[in-house]
Parts: sequence; structure tokens; C-alpha cells
Amino acid sequence: MEPTSSSSSASFNDFMLSLKEAKNDPIYRLREANRKLREATLKMKIANSRVQYSLLDLKFELLQIQQRLHELDSKTEK
Repeated sequence: MEPTSSSSSASFNDFMLSLKEAKNDPIYRLREANRKLREATLKMKIANSRVQYSLLDLKFELLQIQQRLHELDSKTEK
């Protein structure tokens, strides 16, 4: 026996009502806030890692430049 459109529509409306009630539930709101905080923390960790890698790249380039300058200085002193 197939459900009629009115019964499936009623169950959909019940489902939507339960979602609306759940969004007003303090526990639901706390869980959502916690989820958003975890997501933001993860994004911050990723951004921090990217900054750290960029700083390492810059430090390596600086060391290479300093080494070249030192080599040029030693050549000009001779």
C-alpha cells in the first residue's frame, strides 16, 4: 500500500516542525555553537600552518642571500 500525498506531506510537515523545535532547543544551539567553534579552530590551525611554512621559506631565502653576500664579500676582499 503506497502512502498518499497527504500522509507524506503530513509526515514532512511533522519533520519540519521537529527541526524548527530542535533549533530552539538550548542543547541543539550549544552543539551548533560548539561545532562552529571546532570548525573555526581547524581553519585557524590550517592558516597558522600556512603562515609557519611561509616563514620557513622566507628564512631559507634570507639565509641563501646572506650566504651569497658573504661569498661576494670574501671574493672582493681577496
